[in-house]
Amino acid sequence: MSKKVWLIEDPQEKPVFNTPKSERVISTALDKNVKQMNPALAYSLSLLIWGSGQFYNRQWKLGILFLLLMINFYLIMSIVIMYWEPIKTSCEPLCDNNSGTLIICGFFYLSGLIIWHFNALQAYFKTNKINAKSFKGIKIRLLPVICSLLMPGWGQLLNGQTKKGLFFNIFALAGLAAFPTILIIFLFWPIMEASRTRIILEWMFTISIFLTPLILMMWLLSILDAAKVSIEDIKKEHLLKRIKYAINKFR
Repeated sequence: MSKKVWLIEDPQEKPVFNTPKSERVISTALDKNVKQMNPALAYSLSLLIWGSGQFYNRQWKLGILFLLLMINFYLIMSIVIMYWEPIKTSCEPLCDNNSGTLIICGFFYLSGLIIWHFNALQAYFKTNKINAKSFKGIKIRLLPVICSLLMPGWGQLLNGQTKKGLFFNIFALAGLAAFPTILIIFLFWPIMEASRTRIILEWMFTISIFLTPLILMMWLLSILDAAKVSIEDIKKEHLLKRIKYAINKFR
């Protein structure tokens, strides 16, 4: 006597055997032909030209916005450098001394750095979101090392290590803020009058001096890490997978 087995089917699940064979073949072919976007390329493009990573992701309005911000940022910086004396004179009603003018310029420069990094990271994460599969890093071994030499965190993002890239990117941002601060305050030190704003600049100078060894150390670690990971593909995997590989290798 045969026993009846009752099966409860999911109404939202489409049975594979009910799908015509021709449709299954077409669906499989489409999955294989889906173009995977490259987050490393989007990030690198936006680092070089603001908004170009957004153009790569077809975010046209956002790309134009970042491009216009870049043009205005570099245009204003060029005007400040070329016409420093007239600008300093015109800012005297707002700022009592040279120190106040330097602080305003410093905040403008820092805001530009933040927008620049945000623009590149936005392009990277947007590309990751578009892709159906997770990004495993680029195949060119030497490029992540060169990019980390130019800026910490860049090589890690090219290797597909997002968290490491963000971590080292913080030190890249700190370095790009600290190094010019030390140079500019050192050059303008003789003409800065004693005031409250000068005390702020002195604190900025001191903090930048103390941060410099840490930034340089993290810069070096970023280069070494990018080189090590780009050579060994297994290091691009998640920590739990690497532990499993190590256990299996030990066995």
